[in-house]
Amino acid sequence: MLVDENVTRRENLKKIIQEKFMGDYAEVARLIGKSEGTLRKYLMPRSGRPISLDVAREIEEALDLASGYLEATSHADKKIYYIMIQVKENNTYSLVKWLYDNAPEVVDCSAVLGQFDVILKVSVDDYSHLEDFFNRLSRFPKIKRNETFSSIDSARWQRNQTAHYHVKDPHQAKTYLDHFRNTRIESLLKKIYDLEQGKVESYDSSFDRISLLDMIQSTRISYDSVREYQENIQEYQQYVAAERERIQAGVKSRRIFIFPDQLIKFEQHKTELDLFMQCAAEVAAIGCEVRFMAEGKWRHRDHHVKPECFAIVDNAFVYVREKRLEKSVLHESEEELKIYRAIFKANWEEATTYETIQLHLKDFKS
Repeated sequence: MLVDENVTRRENLKKIIQEKFMGDYAEVARLIGKSEGTLRKYLMPRSGRPISLDVAREIEEALDLASGYLEATSHADKKIYYIMIQVKENNTYSLVKWLYDNAPEVVDCSAVLGQFDVILKVSVDDYSHLEDFFNRLSRFPKIKRNETFSSIDSARWQRNQTAHYHVKDPHQAKTYLDHFRNTRIESLLKKIYDLEQGKVESYDSSFDRISLLDMIQSTRISYDSVREYQENIQEYQQYVAAERERIQAGVKSRRIFIFPDQLIKFEQHKTELDLFMQCAAEVAAIGCEVRFMAEGKWRHRDHHVKPECFAIVDNAFVYVREKRLEKSVLHESEEELKIYRAIFKANWEEATTYETIQLHLKDFKS
C-alpha cells in the first residue's frame, strides 16, 4: 500500500510540474521550500527518498492544492448529488449500514427526521457512475421512494471535516435497558413523523394526552362537534364554562348529540333519557346550536358504520375520539378535513333540532 501511494504521489507531482509550471523544477522547489536536488529525488523511483504523508501535505499546501490531491487517482471535477430516501417502516438503520458497506461514492449519510428517513451526499465522476450507484441501491429491497438533487458547482462550498461513523444497531440490544431505550426511540421517531405529517395520536393513559379543555379554550372561529351517548369528558364543567366564553367571544358552536335507538322507545329508559336531555339543555343554554340524531339514522362513510365522536375546530383540524382504543387523534390534512366536513354537514342537515325534539319528546317515547 505504501509503494502504491508513493507512486501515485510521484506521478501526480510530475504532472503538476509539467502542466502547471512548464517543467520549471527550480520554481517548484522554491515554492515548497526544498532544494531542487531534493525535489528531483522525490521524483526518482529508486532514490530512497519517498514522498511521505507529511511531505505530501506540505507540498499540497505550498502549491495551493486540495488536501489529498497527490494521492488521488483521478482529478476530474466530481459531480455532487444529494439524495433523499424514504424507507419502509423500521429499516432506517439497515439502509444506513448497507450504504456504508456497499456505496463508496456516498461521502456523507445521515438518518433524518421528517418526510424522508435518510439523506445522502454522493460524489461521482459523471452521471453514468450515478446510474451505477442507483443500480446497486435497487438491490436494497426496503426503499419506498427517493428524490435526487444535483448541486450547482458554482454556488457550493464545503468545510473540511473528519471521517465520522457512529451507527448503533437498534435491533441488537445487549440488555433490557438497551432494548427498552431503542424501542422507545423508534416509537418516538414514528410519532415525530406522524406529527410532521399532520397526525397526532394520544392515548388516555398518556401524560401528554389531548385535552378537550385546552382545545376549546384555543378555538377562535368555529366548533362543530359530535357527541356520543354517555361520552365522558374530563373536567366537564370547566369545559362547558370555557365553551360559553368562546361563544360569547364570537365562536360559532354546533353539536350533534347521538342517542341509541332504544333510548326513546322504552319507558324503562326514562331516567337515562332525562339525564341525556339535561346535558343537551345545559349545552344549548350557553349558546351552542344543538341537534339530535338516532344512532340508526347516522350517515357514515363506508368503513365507519357507527357514529364517530369528533370535532372540527376552526375548520383547520379534526379531533377524533376512538373510544374502543382509548385514544384520541388530531388530523390537519385537507383530505381528512374534507371527509369530516362532509360527514358533519350530511348529518347536521338530517338531525332533529332541539326545539323539535322538545315538542315531540312524548311521541318519541311512545
